[in-house]
Amino acid sequence: MSTATLLSNAFAPVESVQYVAAVLARATDQSNSALIAEANATLVQLESTPGFFSALQLVALSRDAISNSIRMLAVMYCKNNVEHVWRQSTTAPMAEQERESFRQTSMALLTTEDDPLIALQCALVVARIARFDYPAAWPDFLNSLFAMLQTAEHPDLQNRLLLAVRYFVKGLLSNRSPRGVATLARVSTLLFDQILQVYRSVSEATFPALIEIVQAVHAEAGQAVHVPNAAIAAHVSALQLALSCIKLLSYMFLHGLPASTINLAADAPQGILVQLCCSQSVQLAALVPFLVSPSNAHPPPAAALVIQCLKTHTKILTKGLVAHPLPFIPLLPTLLSHFTQQLMTVHDATLVAVLPSFVLQVLTFFVSIFTCDVYYESGGKSSSSTYDTSDRELEEDAPSSELAASWTTPPSSSTSDARSRAEAQRAAAQEAISSFMVPQTVATIASVLILKFFRLTEVDFEAWDAAPEEFMSEHSTSLSDRSLTRIKPSAEWVLHLLVTHYSESIIPLLTQMLQDARGLPEEMESIFYRDCVFAAVGVCAYDLFDHLDFDQMFMNDLVPQFAVNQHRLVRRRAILLVNQWIDVRLNASLRVVLYENLIPLLSDDDTVVRLEAMNTLLSAVGAYEFDEDEFIPFIRPSINALVLLMSCADFEVATQSQALTLISTIISRCSSHVSELSLDIAAHFFAEWQRQLGRFEALPMQQAAEVGALLGALLPVFTGLVQAMQSASNSLHATISRVLSVAMDREHRLHVYTELDAIQLWSAVVTHASVPTREVLSIFPVILEYLTSDSIDTLSSSLEIVVSYLHLDAASVFSAHGMQLCQVLNQALETTELLGTSTFLPLLDMLLHLFPADAIAYLRPSLLHLMGLFFSDNDDYLPSIANLSVLFARIMLENNAAFVQLIQTWAVEQNNPLLLQSYTIQASSIARKIPTVKKKKLACMALLSCIGKPEYDLTQCLTDILLVSADAFQGTLVQDIDDQGQLVDQFIMTSETDAEMDQYSAETRRIRQYRLTDPVHTVPLDHALQVALAAGQQQFGETFMGLVQQCWPQTILDHLAHKPQL
Repeated sequence: MSTATLLSNAFAPVESVQYVAAVLARATDQSNSALIAEANATLVQLESTPGFFSALQLVALSRDAISNSIRMLAVMYCKNNVEHVWRQSTTAPMAEQERESFRQTSMALLTTEDDPLIALQCALVVARIARFDYPAAWPDFLNSLFAMLQTAEHPDLQNRLLLAVRYFVKGLLSNRSPRGVATLARVSTLLFDQILQVYRSVSEATFPALIEIVQAVHAEAGQAVHVPNAAIAAHVSALQLALSCIKLLSYMFLHGLPASTINLAADAPQGILVQLCCSQSVQLAALVPFLVSPSNAHPPPAAALVIQCLKTHTKILTKGLVAHPLPFIPLLPTLLSHFTQQLMTVHDATLVAVLPSFVLQVLTFFVSIFTCDVYYESGGKSSSSTYDTSDRELEEDAPSSELAASWTTPPSSSTSDARSRAEAQRAAAQEAISSFMVPQTVATIASVLILKFFRLTEVDFEAWDAAPEEFMSEHSTSLSDRSLTRIKPSAEWVLHLLVTHYSESIIPLLTQMLQDARGLPEEMESIFYRDCVFAAVGVCAYDLFDHLDFDQMFMNDLVPQFAVNQHRLVRRRAILLVNQWIDVRLNASLRVVLYENLIPLLSDDDTVVRLEAMNTLLSAVGAYEFDEDEFIPFIRPSINALVLLMSCADFEVATQSQALTLISTIISRCSSHVSELSLDIAAHFFAEWQRQLGRFEALPMQQAAEVGALLGALLPVFTGLVQAMQSASNSLHATISRVLSVAMDREHRLHVYTELDAIQLWSAVVTHASVPTREVLSIFPVILEYLTSDSIDTLSSSLEIVVSYLHLDAASVFSAHGMQLCQVLNQALETTELLGTSTFLPLLDMLLHLFPADAIAYLRPSLLHLMGLFFSDNDDYLPSIANLSVLFARIMLENNAAFVQLIQTWAVEQNNPLLLQSYTIQASSIARKIPTVKKKKLACMALLSCIGKPEYDLTQCLTDILLVSADAFQGTLVQDIDDQGQLVDQFIMTSETDAEMDQYSAETRRIRQYRLTDPVHTVPLDHALQVALAAGQQQFGETFMGLVQQCWPQTILDHLAHKPQL
């Protein structure tokens, strides 16, 4: 096909393929950036020109005339735009005739290209075209490709063809639509046997040949040596072909084949694959140590291919078990035997060093078996469904009704039948597992895990010395799914699962190993043994609860290990073991012994020991059974040691933050005994705050994050000191106000790191202040900026701080900042929806009670906005509307004239002269939905106060008011404990003497004094009922009394009859 035919006449500036090649050449010219930009812009314009992509193919075919770099760019341009062109999203879509030519040319490029990198891109082009066109527009894609595969003589060409199939299948994997899943299932069913045949022929020829080479090299050298790369270089092409085949088989086996078609019988294709994976992975694992040197971070090509083949074999077995747990049940003993054999060898230092991912795969297999919910009822991990249910709606795409039926879930007769079937399958799986996991085998596996995988290596000790904090992170003792990313935690997880399922075999083993560790001489090998055994005891702590006297072990085995003359390895392990067991079992009487031995280690010469001691002390101090009195002698030495630890510049910010967390925890748990140290601690950490703040301000934003986090960690220490000192914390106000002024300043970039902790500190300062100091009052305006926060947590905490300020000194705060506070509240409330108003109501209620005239005037915009929300007709938000009625009840009680004026203003705006009447109707009908009795009493008292007032027309709501008052009466009045039978208002408070008030904290005293000014706490409800009764009789006469007798139960009438007349 000529260039003129491929290039349309509409392709204006282009008269030949050479023009396209020239544009590509300019795009690859690295010497002129402007030329590259111009060329790229030209290519973008050419994309919409008919014939452009066919021209690119001709550029790629011109091997003699055009350089490989330009040809590579042409093929990559085709690859990157196949989806764009094939989805008809271009302004010049490719005609079907040109598509056919494009497909043929792409296949020709794939089979004839000499450059391996260009050939790889050609394979990707073919795979992307096939993803769109197979089977509708390109039905013979797979048949023609396999025909070429059978006639291909060189492994490179075979591998290239298989690469196209592999990327095609991989592309189908990413398409999880019903049609894509159906196509993947069809392709996998069609290809699996053929690919398996190719793989068997190449692998059964190549892998034994490699073994022979290794044996020959060993025989010649007379010892086991590394095989030079040149000796196996000739097998690279065959290994590449084997890798392509096994990866393709893994895609189809794990994701492509319908679950109902999986057959792992010995003569079935999938069964043959599993057998090959078992046998060949053993061969490949034995080869790796002789092909790769631990010192070589980049293995030679042949060795890298062997490693990839080994990992793919193991992936098929481990992931296959998860994907198809039921078919694997008969093979479980075989697989367990295989992976147990692998477990005995993979702890080889070379494999761990050069192939940690393979070692993880072996460990993951045991995790997969013992967490599979098909095999164990409480497996803890969900495996894939027993049947493939992803293709239920694909009958139109299925090649036959029988195959479509095989892709769908077999209907179950009933839930009980399904449960019985699952129990039978689970029993069969457990029987298969138990046939291999006999006590001796379990003990052997556990011993290997403990003595081989738990043992620290030379690399670990190098990390211990060079990067102790990173070492601690890598050797965390927590068990979780993320543990499966590292070898040692994964081994710990496997042991944990073994002791869960086979405790009768593991516990005697651990007990014996622990006994053996006690009698060993103090030699290095014995120290390693003791460390491994202690590690196992920590992993199995909860399972050993009833089988190990940890108190005795603590005194006899662990306390001696804390001594300075002991090896750092066992000192660290003893500390870790205490940390793991402290929440399981450690007698309270031994806590003092623990503190005596642990706190000196906070000053240990070894960094890891020092930091592990800090973590364990944090667990001990934070434990539920912590006794403050026992820790008194250790408060000062522990804090001094932690302060010294923080002064070390070598530690990371995370470590210093952990030390601060421990200090704040000690202060919190020993609050009544740190008072004498508080001023010294505060002085030290304020100086530290100033020092770190100077560092923070000197650093660019990108580099200051860690320092900002450390400054944030300092704030809980100040919070703990304030809470510990309580009313005496006034002496810290000058210091803390300076801290807060920076930490809460939104103009300062530090607030990103300190805002939440600073709000908690501020709340503690105001709450525990005994008197309103000048420093605390001076920073009040800063909190106003946070009353418009989008964060509900920040907003709620900020509003609580304002309430605490009003309790502290309402007069001073309101006189200085009242108008500004109300303006901010107006701004915040004007955009607040009905549900969000409840956050503001406690503060609004307090302002309206303390300053009824000024607050109503300042808050008029907000109150009118809330009035509109109150009248919103939305039954879904009745609790929020009821809460608003309580706020308006407060205004009615405190300043009725102002309330009437507010209603009249709203009535004018709404052009509704009867709005006051509408309010009483709405308020009385919704009052019974008020959530708390105390609020209901307030609303009831406000409604009762309307009776007898001429401005209120109650004719339509008088019944509701009386019903609400009866409801409030029954909740508010309770039996008097001192006078049986007498009903008293539970909310009434009386004045208390100074001696009585001294028993309360400063904040509680202020709250009680505030409540003594609130009618809810000073006016009994029965008094309000009497007033309303008298007013109603005067206003409505006998009609009112008849209504009272209908609405009020006899209990109220009898109670009021015995009350003195007003």
